[in-house]
Amino acid sequence: MASGRLNAQVPSGGKAPIVLVHAAWHGGWCWKKVVPLLRARGHEVYTPTLTGLGERAHLAHPLVGLDTHVEDIVNLLECEDLKGVVLLGHSNGGTLVTGIADRVPERLAHVVYLDAFVPEDGQATIDLITFPREAWENRVRTEGHGGSSPAFSLCRGTSSCATSGRSPTMQTGSGW
Repeated sequence: MASGRLNAQVPSGGKAPIVLVHAAWHGGWCWKKVVPLLRARGHEVYTPTLTGLGERAHLAHPLVGLDTHVEDIVNLLECEDLKGVVLLGHSNGGTLVTGIADRVPERLAHVVYLDAFVPEDGQATIDLITFPREAWENRVRTEGHGGSSPAFSLCRGTSSCATSGRSPTMQTGSGW
C-alpha cells in the first residue's frame, strides 16, 4: 500500500456513508445482519455484490478480476456521488479497498480492514495467503470462473493475466 492521505471529510453531522466490500465467495447479502444496525444509527449503507460473485455469478468469465471489482466499487461511489465514505473490506475485500483508495481518495474519509488482507505495493492476495499456493492455483484452474474460485484469485491487478498468462500485481500510484 502506498503512503498518502485520504482527502474526504465525514459529512457534517458525523453520519458517513458506509460501503461494505465482501470477501471472495460471498455477495452483498453477507452483511444483512450488520446493515440494519448501521442504518438505525443514521448511516447510508451500501453492500454491492461484485461482478461474477453471489447473485451476480452468471457474469463470471476469465476477464473478471481485481480491476473489475475495483471498478464495481468506484462506479458505485461515483454514480451515487458518495463523499466522506467509510470503506470497509473483509478478507479479500482488503485488497480491493486498497485499490479503490488509490483510485478515488477524494471520496474516502476512512478505509477499514476487517479481518482482511492488507497488501503492500506490488502484492496480490495470493502473495498473502498462508496455505500452499500450488494447491490454490490448481483449484482455481479446475473449478474455473464462477465456481468457488473466481478468476481474481490468480490475477494480480489487471484482467490481462486471464489472457496473457502473466500475473500482474497491485500497483498503487498516487498513494493515500
